[in-house]
Amino acid sequence: ENKRLMEYHIDRFDQNDFSAGDIYLGRIKKINPGLNAAFVDIGHDKDAFIHYSDLSPSLLSLKKFTQNIINKEQSSLLADFELENLIPKDGKIQEVLQKGDWVITQIMKEAISTKGPRMTCEVTIPGRYVVLAPFVNSVGISKKITDSDERQRLFDVIDNIRPKNFGLVVRTNAQFQGETEFNNDIENLMNKWEKIKDGLSEPKAPRRLLSEMSRSFSLIRDMLNDSFERVVCDNAKLFDQLKTYLEDNAPQYSDKLELYRGLRPIFDEFDVSRQLKNSFGRNVTLKSGAYLVIEHTEALHVIDVNSGPKINTTLDQDTNAFNVNCEAALEVARQLRVRDLGGIIVIDFIDMKSSEFRVKVHQVLEEVMRSDRAKHSILPISKFGLMEIT
Repeated sequence: ENKRLMEYHIDRFDQNDFSAGDIYLGRIKKINPGLNAAFVDIGHDKDAFIHYSDLSPSLLSLKKFTQNIINKEQSSLLADFELENLIPKDGKIQEVLQKGDWVITQIMKEAISTKGPRMTCEVTIPGRYVVLAPFVNSVGISKKITDSDERQRLFDVIDNIRPKNFGLVVRTNAQFQGETEFNNDIENLMNKWEKIKDGLSEPKAPRRLLSEMSRSFSLIRDMLNDSFERVVCDNAKLFDQLKTYLEDNAPQYSDKLELYRGLRPIFDEFDVSRQLKNSFGRNVTLKSGAYLVIEHTEALHVIDVNSGPKINTTLDQDTNAFNVNCEAALEVARQLRVRDLGGIIVIDFIDMKSSEFRVKVHQVLEEVMRSDRAKHSILPISKFGLMEIT
């Protein structure tokens, strides 16, 4: 954004990778009532983990559908399927799951360190304009669409074409789209659901039922909008595939895609290589000479803000600290996106005596993080000068 590297994603093209969004047929390996959770075998080296809160209210319908397919008792996608009652929000896992149960699960969080993947049974399949959610009969609209007339129009259009026993969530970039675009998107998603159904027919072992699109395609699907000047690609084969995808799904953006033909490597031409070297070290230097120290522990990420040697002697200590903290807040927001940091983040800002300054730094970070697509929560600076983010 404005020639600054804001996000960095790696597409590994590894078919054995266990990626967030992938949908698996898993088998319950162990129930742990103490944690109100279960461990699931999805074929990963470490057993996947699923908590009761991630089971989905429609778990009984999902289990029944899975068993019906395995027993060859279900042929349709869901049109003639009778939904079961919803499970209670505060129930116990041993009351709804048993060891050996087959379940359709989706990776919420990839395996980290000694922990296996975190799973959910609230399966969703994202498209460009809508997200498909089986076993519910509802329509949701992205909260980022604020115009009440447009929200009502979208609700009416989607509710009219929604397949029976499938819920649909309208995505932000669906604004002002017509019924044809939604029909095409829904048809594509229903084909994916049929692929999942077909994969359930012979459950010899836990296995992947549906892969999330490769990173290149999912970023184009989820992020490309009018604010982008261009998408530059240096691989002719990938360029052709992306061009075809855009022409089929978002033809208004196909002209934004460019094939890079320069002599220099693409990352050198757009200054990505240099910024990568400066973005992933333990220390990150800011323009003013101040710097961040970023450290990772098993439980959380810690970011320390330091003023550096260049101090403006014409300003008082509190104002200097405030200026450095505001600059640091902007860089912290960028670092969270570039490094894809998640979980708990604790920032040790330079101490400020003024409560007004502390509130302003909190507001600066909240404002700049609005463009971060990851869900986040930012607490005010504590009396110890620490800010906590999840």
